[in-house]
Parts: sequence; C-alpha cells; structure tokens
Amino acid sequence: MFNVLWGLWAQYFVGGQLLAARDPAERVVHLAAGEPGLVPPAHHALGFVECYTAHYTETVKLVEQGLAVFDEGRERKNIETFQFSSALALMNMGATALWMLGKPDEARRLAARVGPLAETLGHPPSTAFGITSSS
Repeated sequence: MFNVLWGLWAQYFVGGQLLAARDPAERVVHLAAGEPGLVPPAHHALGFVECYTAHYTETVKLVEQGLAVFDEGRERKNIETFQFSSALALMNMGATALWMLGKPDEARRLAARVGPLAETLGHPPSTAFGITSSS
C-alpha cells in the first residue's frame, strides 16, 4: 500500500495539486512508522507538501527525522523503488525551509551535504536534482 500511496502523492505533487497531495503523503508517513527504511521516502513526500505550502518549521522537522534514520544501503534500495534519492530531496527541501526561516548559514551547511552524497550514490537523476541545492 505504501508504494501505491507514494505514487499517488507523486502524481498529485508533480501535477501541482498540493492540497490533494497532502492526504497520500500523510498516509505514507503513518505507514512508515516503525519502518526505518520507509521513513525517508515518506518524509520526502510530506516534506515537499509542507515546504511548498510554506509550512517551513514542519518541513525542517520532517527533514531532521528522515535524515536521522539514513542508511546508505536502504537509500540505494529506495532509489531502485522510487527512482530518486529521498535523502537528497530531504536535504534540498530542508535547505529551502531553513533559508525561508531566516537561517541561511544552516541552509548552506545542509545544502553542502548534497554534493558528496550524490557522488556517493552515483544515481544520475538524483545527482541532477541535487545540483539545484547548490544553486
């Protein structure tokens, strides 16, 4: 069910339907409870909804929780499933949220972590997205 709801979230999010994207994103966060491997993609989903609806404090909390359980092996498996690095997405949205909260130094420090992780993961679509964090 997680993958189906994550796909539904992605459909709504990419289509610009942020209000519709919230429900499946909240549901994947609920499903990820107790499953450390699913926390980063779940927080990736809800984090983008929060960030793009200007809920920056909530975004930062989701980013911190998602990155706290980061494991490179699980991230590689998630990339195979979801075609994208949730850790890089979390870092990107976290840097944006921190900047918007008036914390540019923290934003820069978080954004600086993107390049090395993208290089380690070696996943071209994730790397391309990660480059936007350093802009």
